[in-house]
Amino acid sequence: MGNYFYGLKDVFLYLYKYKTKVVEEYMIHKASKLGIGWYQVIDFKSCSLYYFQLSKSQVIYHGQYIKGKRFGRWDISFKDESFEKPERIGGGLFNEYGQKYGKWTEISDKFDDDNQFIFEGYYKNGKKQGLWDLCNNQEWIYIGEGSL
Repeated sequence: MGNYFYGLKDVFLYLYKYKTKVVEEYMIHKASKLGIGWYQVIDFKSCSLYYFQLSKSQVIYHGQYIKGKRFGRWDISFKDESFEKPERIGGGLFNEYGQKYGKWTEISDKFDDDNQFIFEGYYKNGKKQGLWDLCNNQEWIYIGEGSL
């Protein structure tokens, strides 16, 4: 799956068609500066996307773009050194306009080995709604809730 060194914040983007063939591959250094704007690098009409942010663990976003917009189910998976394969920890749905809707489970912006906070709540027309739950992934302890 490409080369990487533990401790670096490199991002690998793999674009797949038909779930088997790698169409394009990107490696972007200093991902922390990119934040969640990684999708700006990609210019294509329709294919599946695997997004990896690599350090000692991996956060993987998997979903599909149609006509340049995220669509349908997107999953968030996590793999640390002790897991044999990635474990699904979140995700949700995008509508035909590329907006989040329905129930979502999201990770914190600084999610890594030591900071594993997960938020659960609802979206409507791409906007967060009502109260959101906060959990710690390492122990799956319910911490609290709040409104946005």
